[in-house]
Amino acid sequence: MSHRDPVLTRRGFTLIELLVVIAIIAILIGLLVPAVQKVREAATRTQCENNLSQLGKALHNYHGVYKKFPAQNGVNTNCWMYQTLPYIEQENLFNQGKTSSAAFQQTVPQFVCPSDPRQSGATFSFGGTNYAMTSYLGVHGQNSPEIPDLGVFPTTGRGGIRVTDIRDGSSNTLMVGERPPSPELYWGWWAYQAFDSGLWAVQQTPYIIYSTDRPAVTTAGASAGTGAACPTPAIYGPGRPDNYCDANHFWSFHTGGGYWLFCDGSVRTLSYTAGPTALGQMATISGKEVVNIDQY
Repeated sequence: MSHRDPVLTRRGFTLIELLVVIAIIAILIGLLVPAVQKVREAATRTQCENNLSQLGKALHNYHGVYKKFPAQNGVNTNCWMYQTLPYIEQENLFNQGKTSSAAFQQTVPQFVCPSDPRQSGATFSFGGTNYAMTSYLGVHGQNSPEIPDLGVFPTTGRGGIRVTDIRDGSSNTLMVGERPPSPELYWGWWAYQAFDSGLWAVQQTPYIIYSTDRPAVTTAGASAGTGAACPTPAIYGPGRPDNYCDANHFWSFHTGGGYWLFCDGSVRTLSYTAGPTALGQMATISGKEVVNIDQY
């Protein structure tokens, strides 16, 4: 009696099964990508907040030594951000800046929000010097270079502001806020003064940087803009990295608002609803305004 081995058959995926598997993988990727983006955004928000917190400690340590905050009295070594370098573990860069303009082309991690991918290593050449970027600008005041609107970093040539000069209360007064550089990177250098490392909370004509959505200079790869007139006054609100008008006001890459460093060293988020209402009041050091910060 003969014994016959059973025939072994091999069965592959059918086209329908393969399509089902591909569909399942696509669904899983669709679910995973937003989750990864949320985690990444949470990480960048944390880093951005930490950068401002370090700036706050640096500014108060500077005040502890000189009995005043650094003044916004010019460019390069006269810029307030340069003066903070020794207090954020950048003393070597501070010393280099005394003798070489090469210091000003160095990207300082504490000056850059990681939510902006353009700034890592980016520089702009001006007057024979390359300047690196910053995401954080000192608050000049409410409206213009006029004395009554003074902020912590006035542009009037006045010396550094003291804590005792902040009559509105250090926990109610803005010191530093977020504003990414302009699309062509012409505004937003950490070693430069007004409109680069400082800004008014409310920008009125003729103090706005851009009157139309067009570049100030032509640079490779920069957006051509739409040519539309920029709204005035320019106030804290949402912005885009390809819109030149948005360089006229504080804004953030974060959803719903941005981080702000207050004069007491605290870092808080403020929603864009504060722009047309309370932000200008919080930008002055002695305007005697009463602001309920908690509602923003």
